[in-house]
Amino acid sequence: MQFDEKKELVEKLVELTVRDIVSESDTLTKVGYKFASRMKQKIRQEQVDLRLKHFAPEQIKALLNFYDTAMGKSILENQSKIDHEIASNVSIISHEVHHQVVEDIQSEILQKNAERSSQSDT
Repeated sequence: MQFDEKKELVEKLVELTVRDIVSESDTLTKVGYKFASRMKQKIRQEQVDLRLKHFAPEQIKALLNFYDTAMGKSILENQSKIDHEIASNVSIISHEVHHQVVEDIQSEILQKNAERSSQSDT
């Protein structure tokens, strides 16, 4: 199989299986639209390149054939829902983790300061 043929198959696979990472809300302003458009293009190209690198032509064809079946279409639909929910929750999760890390660091600092204070008292 020629590289161009393989690339065309991978592009179809990416189109089927990969959800856009940049949200539609990023496209509301002119700058946001340009940013989102360029990000989508670059991310999509990266997705194609990685699949070209890691999948053999037979694997790509098998995946495309699978996603053309009723089961494959069902999985794609559910995966799309999962991806959407994950994307929606990323900022919430990120905020929670950031808050926990800040609290942990503050506790460590307070503990070290208390240890230093007790050592200087002796």
